[in-house]
Amino acid sequence: VRTGLPEHEARAAIASAARLTSGRGGGDAGGAAA
Repeated sequence: VRTGLPEHEARAAIASAARLTSGRGGGDAGGAAA
């Protein structure tokens, strides 16, 4: 998958989305899993 972003930025975006989706409490765990 080509995102046009450095890998660490893509991971950060994924982690950010995971935090938003999982809501309160699960955000940090979701970010760590990603």
